[in-house]
Amino acid sequence: MARDNQTGKGRDQKGFEYEVSYQPDWFKALRVTRKDSGGQESTATIFGNPEPHAKGKKPKKVKTRVKSADGHVDFTIDVDDPDEKVKSIMVAYAVPADRSVLGAVSANGDDGDDDDEVVTYTVEEDQPPPPPEGPGGGGG
Repeated sequence: MARDNQTGKGRDQKGFEYEVSYQPDWFKALRVTRKDSGGQESTATIFGNPEPHAKGKKPKKVKTRVKSADGHVDFTIDVDDPDEKVKSIMVAYAVPADRSVLGAVSANGDDGDDDDEVVTYTVEEDQPPPPPEGPGGGGG
């Protein structure tokens, strides 16, 4: 039986804080990729599952939520994976280049979409199964 979602927190390479709701028997890590001022890609791990392996069966339905503390990022991934084949999910998300003002609209009514930074969030699956139970198996 799959366990309930857990919650973790972390920061990206620009210092923005995130909360991640994840399924502990499926989720391995959340990474963020963005381009730096020189145009080079930069990837950082926002949060990694603190458990070394799954304790139960992997869920057939995978649900992960990512939201930033500043309110600019908030999305939920909900995927059916009956054959346990999904290994990662990438979401390209437009965030305001200037994240200082939530819901900012300029004086001319422009919401600033042209200035958005497209950031890629990757949810990775690779939680190893629990160790075998019994003598020498270390199950527990």
